[in-house]
Amino acid sequence: MKSSFYRVCAFFAAMCLFAQIIMLAVACGGDGGESNLTTAVVSGEIATATTTGRMESAYGDALRLTLTGQAYSANYPFSVQLPTAAFDVFVAAQLRLPEANYPTLAAAYATINNAQIPRLRYTFTAAQLAAQINSRLPGAYASPNTPANGLLVLLSSRPGHIPAAAPTLDPATTLSPVQVFMLAQYLAQEQRNRSACTIACDVAYYAALGVIAAATAACAEGTGFIGTALCAALGAAAADAASRAHQSCLDACHNQGNG
Repeated sequence: MKSSFYRVCAFFAAMCLFAQIIMLAVACGGDGGESNLTTAVVSGEIATATTTGRMESAYGDALRLTLTGQAYSANYPFSVQLPTAAFDVFVAAQLRLPEANYPTLAAAYATINNAQIPRLRYTFTAAQLAAQINSRLPGAYASPNTPANGLLVLLSSRPGHIPAAAPTLDPATTLSPVQVFMLAQYLAQEQRNRSACTIACDVAYYAALGVIAAATAACAEGTGFIGTALCAALGAAAADAASRAHQSCLDACHNQGNG
């Protein structure tokens, strides 16, 4: 029982590390998954792998099918981006973690989300996450071999058991290690989408502060003490207005699911 408990702890610890690293890599991008791989083939490889070497190869194929061109650069090897020790824990967990110890979607989501810095954490619930994924599954199962769709199919099905029709996930759905692996990738894609929105807010805000600072300095030049104080007050008011506009921009990103 203790060894099983420690395996679960090691798995979740690695999941935290993996989540932090994958979120840092979302700005990179390539041109798409490998066309000679299919979701069914990759799922079968994971299901039938019985050795570390074969499971590593199967996970590698899963990455090539689902990840290239989305979160990682095709020219920047995955092995460089994710420490071998963290990747090895996922491989070992898929081989050895008892199904009775598989985490729920809610638990996996909480672990991944809590590993992020506060600003990057999601505020939606596990139920809302499941609903979002479920809304995308019918399209993914209709065309399962694109990178984004392959990711969703592998996330929502047990290795070697892809259903004919899209399943329905809920917070209590248990996930195998490779499904957790795919969930982290899925959240990384969502992070990249929402980061583009919040980065645009930040760029506009800091540009505005630069303009305000320059205008305040120009206003104050040669005006004496009273003029300088007045210009400083106007500059402070403008900076405060820019700060409120920045927060409104971030709130809009959040309300659109992009921040």
